[in-house]
Amino acid sequence: MWRTESSQMYAKHGLWFTKQYDMILGGKWDRTEGRVLKLGRYNKDQYQPHSLEVWRVGHELALDKAREAGTIYRTPRKGQVERGFAMLEEAYAISAFSCNY
Repeated sequence: MWRTESSQMYAKHGLWFTKQYDMILGGKWDRTEGRVLKLGRYNKDQYQPHSLEVWRVGHELALDKAREAGTIYRTPRKGQVERGFAMLEEAYAISAFSCNY
């Protein structure tokens, strides 16, 4: 339900939010773009419809890394436990980065 409410809110007020963020970051809407609008012009992955694909690929990579770490835990060898922890931390980091999209 919260997703529907937030979608409705952004449909109604999205331009206002974008304008506020852009003005905070140096935009003057009557003359120049701020960083928010410049980001949108050049960074297509940050916005729909591309962001969903970036999110999906990032989470797939994180799951692959977590599965790889899991194989180390299931068949532990001397000195491999630390490697498994490092891989699991990397999986968490990849997942967190993907949540940005």
